[in-house]
Amino acid sequence: MTRIPHGERRQFIRFQVTVPARYRILSRMGSGQYVESVQVYEEPTSPGGLGGAAAWEDALTKNLGAGGLCLRADTELKVGTELEVELDMRPKAGLVLLEARVVWVHKSEALKSWLVGIDYLELRDDTRETLAGYAAEYVMDEANKDPAKGAQPSKP
Repeated sequence: MTRIPHGERRQFIRFQVTVPARYRILSRMGSGQYVESVQVYEEPTSPGGLGGAAAWEDALTKNLGAGGLCLRADTELKVGTELEVELDMRPKAGLVLLEARVVWVHKSEALKSWLVGIDYLELRDDTRETLAGYAAEYVMDEANKDPAKGAQPSKP
């Protein structure tokens, strides 16, 4: 069992990883059930995505890990909002489409955007490993470009 340090609620380390992303508010299908929680594919989804009607909003990740991520978004989102998130991790990991929930929101005056903390919903183990592996590899690649940076986990 992994011990979580006092004051830290994350189960998984997040790394400073910036990848293009887009999101939209998730709508339920007619049956009241969400569609499959994750897909990995080569090309961007159509405007229909996983089946909802909400418009896609562009964003960037600020950090990324096996348990969640932080998005830099242009619009404020409410805590508890469920989203469909598409991460562009090409060419190493393709495009990843998943369901997530907003767990915190903070206005960043310095970035002139909203920072949105997101936890994944019902993420399969193989997808969790893909996300964690991509984040670790990204950080190592960045450290090799600039050894002064090193592989630093992000702050909560």
